[in-house]
Amino acid sequence: MSDTAVFKIRRAFLVPFILDAVLILVLFAITVGRGAFGFEAVVLSIMLVLMGVAAVEMLSRQITADDEFLRIRKMARKKELRWPDITHVGVVAIGKKIYLVLTTTRGFHIVSNAYENFQNLAREIVTRAGEDRVEEKAREISADPPARKADIIWAWIGAALLSGMIYIRTFLA
Repeated sequence: MSDTAVFKIRRAFLVPFILDAVLILVLFAITVGRGAFGFEAVVLSIMLVLMGVAAVEMLSRQITADDEFLRIRKMARKKELRWPDITHVGVVAIGKKIYLVLTTTRGFHIVSNAYENFQNLAREIVTRAGEDRVEEKAREISADPPARKADIIWAWIGAALLSGMIYIRTFLA
């Protein structure tokens, strides 16, 4: 175990997701540039705002594990959990989406397998929380988590579709 380990959202997902947001911005600019301020512009502007907020949220997420704390940082929030304060580590699995549920003396916190090196993150949590506080399923997940690729594939499909829409808007309309 390292002294301090830092985990962020997987780049393999971030890259196509941010590309999707940029392509929506380009499509919005083309639409508004052509003087279309109707339903299509409204839908694109809503999508742009939602994608922008989601991208900033994902870029700001970070989990740091050291000898004393597990620090969970999100867009406007920061939590520091002392290892002894974690009373239970459980797992919720929905298909290949895995959530580690960390119960503490003051509530619970959820860590998903959207983080890069999730297996190492899960191992850090399972090892540092203490064997008596960890469900068997959490130990199994830390040893061999399922690979989740569908979100990455769908983000690239979205980029391809948006690129096609931009091409049609630019050259065929």
